[in-house]
Amino acid sequence: MVKNFHPRWIRDEDAEALLGIAHVPVSPIFIMGLHRSGTTFLYQCLAGSFPLASLTLHDLLFYPRLLSRHASSAPDQDRQLLQAWMNAQTVTTRGIDDIRMTPDMVEEYGFLLQRFSGQSVLVKSNQPLFEGMCRKLQYLNPGSKGVLLKNPLDTGNGPRIHRFYPQARFIFIARDPLQILQSQYNNALHFATDPPPLLDILLQKFPLARIGVLRYRMLLRLVGKSRFGRLTVPGLMRSVVRELEAYRASYAGLPDSVKIEVTYHELIKQPRQTLDRIGAFLGLGARLDAFDAKVRPRSGRTIPEIESVRLRFAEMLRKRDLPAISPQD
Repeated sequence: MVKNFHPRWIRDEDAEALLGIAHVPVSPIFIMGLHRSGTTFLYQCLAGSFPLASLTLHDLLFYPRLLSRHASSAPDQDRQLLQAWMNAQTVTTRGIDDIRMTPDMVEEYGFLLQRFSGQSVLVKSNQPLFEGMCRKLQYLNPGSKGVLLKNPLDTGNGPRIHRFYPQARFIFIARDPLQILQSQYNNALHFATDPPPLLDILLQKFPLARIGVLRYRMLLRLVGKSRFGRLTVPGLMRSVVRELEAYRASYAGLPDSVKIEVTYHELIKQPRQTLDRIGAFLGLGARLDAFDAKVRPRSGRTIPEIESVRLRFAEMLRKRDLPAISPQD
């Protein structure tokens, strides 16, 4: 049984085959949004509705040999290996939400960039890696009209990415800032109490993030849940404000012809209409087996740790001319 997945664990078997698909176009479509703003749910919906390639957990973990295994007589061997590991861990969801954990679960390309280039965002130095990834995914998904990708760390970099790829398209998703703050806090609390097994694998090349999770765990043990909230929420508030400023600047810096913005609220309340609007923007029709968005209704309840800072957070947003509280999720 495989106990861990590490980049050194798999050697690069695709270098020669990658040269053979250099003719495959690089046609990225970027989902742009803050952490915990609904980017993964939107990713799932779009990947299941339109003829687009996407980056899955299997693709991420076994990236160095995707092409070679595809050409072999046992192309699903790695996927089965990953599923066996999940079964051994009794993993069914991501833990931080209800998204089902499978080898074909969509993932962030930032993990792949960090693992193989040391940079978690798209920059000039890792463009060859990024383009190789796009070509692999498009080649392995015949009939796809582009590669759908997301990396919240790149949300503020829309104009720079557009300069790299003028043909790229950008789908922004906005969410009530207070709900983002609450979800990020719940995330931190979950990682401090019961970190999912997959987290350690994904953060293998993110030493600062690993240290951050360890600090959360130590802090919770030292001070308890009540003080944990009081000590961590202010920092999360400042982080969300910075991310919102970057989001707005990124959106404003892109031509209207290459961008569209939806909200988490409308995606939850009117999924099919929202997906139809995105499909019209991309010039794509939904597949016959289109994803039927099944949404668990949210309680709309704000937890005490976040309710206690509601007015203070709204004032922080107002001072920076950022949108205050939008329609509740």
